[in-house]
Amino acid sequence: MKYQTLSLLFLMSLLGCDSSTTTVEDVSDKVEVDSSVRPEKVKSPPEFLDPVYRPVIVNMENLQAGSSSSTRFSPQKTSANTTVTHGATLGTGQPDESVKVTWTYLKTDEQGDHYHFEKTKIDKSSQQKMMSKEIQYTGKKQLIFEDDFQRTWISPAPVEKAEPDRN
Repeated sequence: MKYQTLSLLFLMSLLGCDSSTTTVEDVSDKVEVDSSVRPEKVKSPPEFLDPVYRPVIVNMENLQAGSSSSTRFSPQKTSANTTVTHGATLGTGQPDESVKVTWTYLKTDEQGDHYHFEKTKIDKSSQQKMMSKEIQYTGKKQLIFEDDFQRTWISPAPVEKAEPDRN
């Protein structure tokens, strides 16, 4: 018994226990404990929204020759680490020179649908000049690139009417 008392006193001195320490029985009488369980709100990773504005048309206009190239597409929500790139090429009116425009749908948020566009000018000497631009598309005709030869737009595609069944 003497050995146990000495051990207890030794532990109390190590732990800093003194006469002002409240025992467990005393705490339960003085403190109200809220025993209800409240689940914590865990922030989940943001989910990407489906594209709001679809289908759309990307139109490349050759200002000097009067020709154009239009591509109609419907952007789709992609899975993680996946991108889908679209593209079109149009001559500039100069011999052996063309412009390639590619675009990728990135995401949709409160500001609109986000796209990344790249324009590459290719000439006969194989020199490439590249420009890139990220836009927020809000469903209205929007100018992407413009120079002395070409203009590139994104705009809403006209809604196609379904033909009635003829049965």
